[in-house]
Amino acid sequence: ALLSYYYSDSIAVALYGMNLLICGFILFLHWDYATQNHRLVDPDLSPEIISTMRFRVLAPFVLGIAVIAFAFYSPVGALFLYVILFIPGAIPTVSDKIIETARGMFRK
Repeated sequence: ALLSYYYSDSIAVALYGMNLLICGFILFLHWDYATQNHRLVDPDLSPEIISTMRFRVLAPFVLGIAVIAFAFYSPVGALFLYVILFIPGAIPTVSDKIIETARGMFRK
């Protein structure tokens, strides 16, 4: 709601970015806790998938910091960068296919 009124205000766009960063960091903490010593994931889950998913969560987090700084230069441009930043996370990868296959095994 804040962005609908103040989309050209750098503070509002930066606050939006900080909110995204906080959510992303909490997601990382959840993933890290769940995968540490295979606490809450399948013991056979490969370390490659764990590290790939960790990267997929952290990459937007790190790049989001730069976008927040860019918001003070161009707030509207930063909004477009936020959208572009999260598009790769929506594209399925090999790890998504492996996880979906594993889910299918547990549904039977």
